[in-house]
Amino acid sequence: MTRSSLGVAAAAALGVCCALIIVAANFANSRAAAATAREVDASWDAIQKAEEILSLLRDAEIGQRGYLLVGRREYLLPYSNAVDRVFPAIEQLQVRVQNDPIQRTRARTLQTLVGQKMSELRVTIDMMDAGNRDGALATVDTDLGKNRMDEIRKTVAEIQRHARAELAERATKAARASHRVLLTSIAAVVLVAVALLVLVVRLSPSAARSRELPSS
Repeated sequence: MTRSSLGVAAAAALGVCCALIIVAANFANSRAAAATAREVDASWDAIQKAEEILSLLRDAEIGQRGYLLVGRREYLLPYSNAVDRVFPAIEQLQVRVQNDPIQRTRARTLQTLVGQKMSELRVTIDMMDAGNRDGALATVDTDLGKNRMDEIRKTVAEIQRHARAELAERATKAARASHRVLLTSIAAVVLVAVALLVLVVRLSPSAARSRELPSS
């Protein structure tokens, strides 16, 4: 094989290698982007699910208070709705945060607090059903329910604050990954262009003629 043929082969090999680099970089970026997208979705879901849990508990309290004040069972509809939905919502939250030990601990704490809150509401409703309205209202006046709701709000806020920080961190990570892939692609494109230029020069008619001329 002549020297010129070796040069053409080397240039072609360089072009192929650069093309493979671009493909590999884009593949890696796609996988990283997909993983980051899943993490972002989980963080957003955690924020929204925590807010849903807090909203359901507010509704449960409204239903309880309405029933204690008016005495009509239709006022318990928000409470009944919360009973059906709040614990499945907590389970969904736990799934969203299962890969984060700190968030898992907070979700378990929230589950305990919510269970205590719903039990407290159930006790006062049962007292009302038994005709002990004064006892039910006296239980509400102890501020036990208010203090528990304050703990729940605090835990929900911690979950949401942590999830928002994760969102910011993941956005930064995704931007850096995209920047690295962009630089890699640009470098590979430049190398491909150089390889193609070498091929064009090597295969041009003038280059071919110069190789055919006898040496003096």
